[in-house]
Amino acid sequence: MNLPPATDPRWGEIITGKSKYPFDFLAAKIFVARASMDVVRDSSPTNVQQLCGELRELFSTNSRLASVKRDLQRIFG
Repeated sequence: MNLPPATDPRWGEIITGKSKYPFDFLAAKIFVARASMDVVRDSSPTNVQQLCGELRELFSTNSRLASVKRDLQRIFG
């Protein structure tokens, strides 16, 4: 699966908590929990976009893992 760019609104929905997914990939669960707390402190578009890029990179780096593949399928279809 080709990952959508960090500017895809679905990344932002995950970071801001508008969309919640039961992640199988543990690192994504941890990252999203931390990012959600960070967004509470700073919800600026710049911060949200940076976190989106980091989340995308996390998935990209680990894209060979079965749990990542399942999560990406769940999010992006």
